[in-house]
Amino acid sequence: MNKPARPSSDNRSPWRYVGLATQIMAYLVLAVWVGYRLDKFLGIFPVLTALFPVLILLILFYKLIRETRK
Repeated sequence: MNKPARPSSDNRSPWRYVGLATQIMAYLVLAVWVGYRLDKFLGIFPVLTALFPVLILLILFYKLIRETRK
């Protein structure tokens, strides 16, 4: 007799990773845009444009590591 199929809520679903990649890209685009606008406003051009995406990546990787340890 055939085994029942796995439920679709499996944590290894490819859609989970597509969503994660989309979330990371959206956060990075937003961080660059906000950093650029603040740099232009404050007159310190490349500082915040480079700093904000790095901070976002650190926060997102920390979040990802915490989620995968569960």
